[in-house]
Amino acid sequence: VLSIPVFDEIMKLGVKYEKEFLLGKIEDEFCFAIEVSSEIKLENNFELISLYEIGPLLEEELFLAAGRANKILNWDKTHKFCGKCGSRTEEKIDEMAKVCPNCNNVMYPVICPAIIVAVIKGDEILLAHNGGFKNDMYSLIAGFVEAGEDLE
Repeated sequence: VLSIPVFDEIMKLGVKYEKEFLLGKIEDEFCFAIEVSSEIKLENNFELISLYEIGPLLEEELFLAAGRANKILNWDKTHKFCGKCGSRTEEKIDEMAKVCPNCNNVMYPVICPAIIVAVIKGDEILLAHNGGFKNDMYSLIAGFVEAGEDLE
């Protein structure tokens, strides 16, 4: 049975973190993304599972929140310095953004347009497999859209 731990359960594991990002509400509960800054010692009833592996097991709303959390944490990790002048960035107080105290450059989480297609012939569907997939995992044809590239 899949169970996503709530904040109190995570804190009982002794997890240390530096900041949190509000993702919104799911079923009237606030949902946050945190990046742990300490080793996690899991109890027997918990297991760390990658987003890629857990995706098929989650309801759509949870999967979308997990994907958003992943993107926000990656953005936070990769925007510690200003892309214009190289100064260390600071958290913007009034919105989810980073600001450079030197040149006032504001950086927001990046939105990466993507496309996914189903190639169908009769009752068959074309699936892709790459070396990074675990076991016998396959997927639809998908990828990110490059700047200036048409979705087609």
